[in-house]
Amino acid sequence: MPIRDGNGNYTPCHGVARRPDFFPVNNPQYFVRKHISPEIDKIGARFGAHSYVIRRSGMKKILDFSIQRKMFLPYDMEFYLPEGIQLFCITNDLVSNTPQAISDNGNPNYLKKS
Repeated sequence: MPIRDGNGNYTPCHGVARRPDFFPVNNPQYFVRKHISPEIDKIGARFGAHSYVIRRSGMKKILDFSIQRKMFLPYDMEFYLPEGIQLFCITNDLVSNTPQAISDNGNPNYLKKS
């Protein structure tokens, strides 16, 4: 499911981030958006690591990719990169975020070193 913005509206969490050593342009597996059933969608690239379940076979693909390429981006922006990985999401919230919640990474200059 997408994350909710400060007003409670859903914001899509899909997109592809660049890595300096790996970026297969227009790979169809990253751009899939297909209803499988009323409860499940097949998806491509997605970020936002607040709710997902990984099968053993998917974890092996993610682990092998991470060992080969090393981590460059936050992990939720890399777990869709392994070739052949299949991602699905449910169409109703199981876990979500609280709109306008206090967060240390939502404030101005949160990356600024003290």
